[in-house]
Amino acid sequence: MAIGRALLTDPDILLMDEPLSALDVPRKRELMQYLESLSKEINVPILYVTHSLDELLRLADRVVLMENGKVKAYDTLENVWNNPLFAPWKGESEQSSVLALPVYLHNPTYKMTALSLGEQQLWINEVHHQVNEKVRVCIYSSDVSLTLSKPEQTSIRNILRGQIVQIVPQENRIDIAVLVEGHKVWASISKWAFNELHFAQGMDVYVQIKAISVV
Repeated sequence: MAIGRALLTDPDILLMDEPLSALDVPRKRELMQYLESLSKEINVPILYVTHSLDELLRLADRVVLMENGKVKAYDTLENVWNNPLFAPWKGESEQSSVLALPVYLHNPTYKMTALSLGEQQLWINEVHHQVNEKVRVCIYSSDVSLTLSKPEQTSIRNILRGQIVQIVPQENRIDIAVLVEGHKVWASISKWAFNELHFAQGMDVYVQIKAISVV
């Protein structure tokens, strides 16, 4: 109702200050779907204030990152999410990567969709987007593993070629960034695996990602 009344005034911009913060999970999911469609239907910029990473991933196109009243970063969601300045907001439990990729094809038999990742494809659960329409996905480092040679006869649908560009030791793991067709994908592995496989910056590797784990 409040959104409808605001739109009747023909505003130049619509400000939403944490509109979902007081709602329970089922209601929040329902309204997020509505807000997502609303942003595509109205020709009014929406300034959406939130502390929720889920809402950010679902609704944002561009992000203004603020701390103590000062702007720390302003860019597309993908660039801000992958910016080191954003790390404190994501927490230290694991790394993640956000990519915006166009639909390449659909596989209706298995209800899967392939996204274009340069000359390679990233398979995800089926989405109802047209071919070439961009889809935003988030890949968590705990869902990614690395191999030195291309695996065969594996249940993993996504096996992508890439090159190690960054290695970040953590207390109980090693975070490794792999550049895949110009996109940085993070993997978190044990120190045991890191030492045994002798991973190093500049090394060519294969990235394995479960299709059902991509969100």
